[in-house]
Amino acid sequence: MDYNNNGDYNLEPSEPYELERRLDDPDDPSEVTIYDPDADNLTTTWLTADLEVAVDLEETL
Repeated sequence: MDYNNNGDYNLEPSEPYELERRLDDPDDPSEVTIYDPDADNLTTTWLTADLEVAVDLEETL
């Protein structure tokens, strides 16, 4: 993520990439993990969000 000239964040990725997701329980998920399946080291390239407290990005803009 980069700043633009106005000091705002540029939320557009610089190059396209594919991400995958996993749910802790497919029938009743409480966490979602997003990761790059092509990453060499998944232990440092994943993100997990608790769905009870997650906020839609559109609601923050």
